[in-house]
Amino acid sequence: TLRTLTDAMHLDWCYVMLMDDLAGQLRVRSQMGTLSNVKGLSIAEASPLIREMGRRKKEVTHYNFEQWSDSCDDPSRFKEDFNRLGGTVIIPMVFKGGINGLLVLGNKKSGDLFTAQDFELLRTLANQCATAIENAKAYQVIEKLNANLETMVEKRTEELRKALEDKEKTQELLIRSESLAAVGALVAGVAHELNNPLASVS
Repeated sequence: TLRTLTDAMHLDWCYVMLMDDLAGQLRVRSQMGTLSNVKGLSIAEASPLIREMGRRKKEVTHYNFEQWSDSCDDPSRFKEDFNRLGGTVIIPMVFKGGINGLLVLGNKKSGDLFTAQDFELLRTLANQCATAIENAKAYQVIEKLNANLETMVEKRTEELRKALEDKEKTQELLIRSESLAAVGALVAGVAHELNNPLASVS
């Protein structure tokens, strides 16, 4: 997506940030273009910038971020977060009302400004990306469930095999004990039969 976007819009650079649900942060996952390494860059889900984009469901740009910062609850932190991301345009990836990622774009190589048509295309692309990301997450959950299910089946099979072995051992012991009991009864009978004549002889 980033490669296509960079080539089609002739961007200097762009990168994508995705939501890390466990940490509650958006982290850079991929980048393209001339921008130096931003791999470690992250922004909290609770950031005023993210909250404002989540509320408006719209991109923030160099052209409107002053206006946005004036209407948010923490203008200085809003500006600080926007400048830290370093983008000319930041488009939220919105899925079911929540932000699951950001597309952060640099300038066009030509120096031209982004047009209304560009923003329309970028919003559509961001929405498609948001859906694709959720589909990928759902697929991962299913894969994990399948792996867990296979592990559980293997564990249960092993338990059943062990139970069967234990049952066979118990049956073998039972047969032996029954044999010993029969031999004991036979010996007792023989002893009884021998004791009567011996008693008479004595």
